[in-house]
This record gives sequence, C-alpha cells and structure tokens, in this order.
Amino acid sequence: MQLLHQAFAASTTGFGAVTKWSISSKETSSSHRDLVQIYQRLGGVRTGDEVAYLMSETVEQAISVVAKWVVAQRVVYLQFEGQLLLPMFQFEPEFLTPRPSVVAAIDELMVEMSSDQIASWFVSPEPSLGGCRPIDALDADPVAVRCAARLAVQHD
Repeated sequence: MQLLHQAFAASTTGFGAVTKWSISSKETSSSHRDLVQIYQRLGGVRTGDEVAYLMSETVEQAISVVAKWVVAQRVVYLQFEGQLLLPMFQFEPEFLTPRPSVVAAIDELMVEMSSDQIASWFVSPEPSLGGCRPIDALDADPVAVRCAARLAVQHD
C-alpha cells in the first residue's frame, strides 16, 4: 500500500522544488541507496505508510499527519525505489512525533537545501561540530546542531 507516497506526489504536483544544486538520476539512485543503508544502521528506516500505521493507535488520520510533515518539510525523508522513506532517528520513541532538535535543524537547512541534501547533511561530518555527524551530536548538544545547520547554509 502506497497511500502516503500517493498523497505526497499529489500534493507536490506542479510545485517542484527549486534548489541551487542539480543531481542526475544515476547519482540520485546511488546516493539514495547509500543514505538508506546509513540510516538503516542508525536507528532504521520505515516507509511513510509504516510510520503512519505505527502511529495509528494514538493519532487519528495518521497518514494525513505524516503527509503534512513531509510536505511542510518537518521531517527528514528520502524517495527511493518508489517508496517514501523516513529515518527513525528523528522521532520521539514513545509517540513517533518529530524530535524538536531535528525540526530546528531542518528549519535552518530547508532555506537552501533539498530534502535529499538535508538527509545527507545529518549523516555527514560537519566541520562546525568538530567533524562529528549532526545525527551523533543531536542528543548531546541540539543547540550546536542547529547552529551548525545555520552555518552550513550560510557557507554554500
């Protein structure tokens, strides 16, 4: 079942993201595969429909909630092999809501970066974090991660 992917595709039809970067489809496929593998090792990856299903016991219209998060860029996501994938590191474990520290970093990054670039940023060494990956620094210093995100878009 691809309900969330269909809802996302319908909501973005005609509103293609405009970014400074251009990535070929071959590069996208390879980089997405690499990102999926990295995120699988760092807490796992679920489809949007799976996340909605997990939330459905506590949230009404969970598919709509997840779709709104994606469209509003409130979560890190990847589109890979016809699936909308959500890395699980970004969710509070108990209620599966986006972690405020992740949303704060996304708020900074979305000004200049595409969703693919944001997904890559969280798992790439960041000079302003002493070479640590933002995903590894989130718990220890969420303010530093937000500042690093701000710096990342100012230097591009």
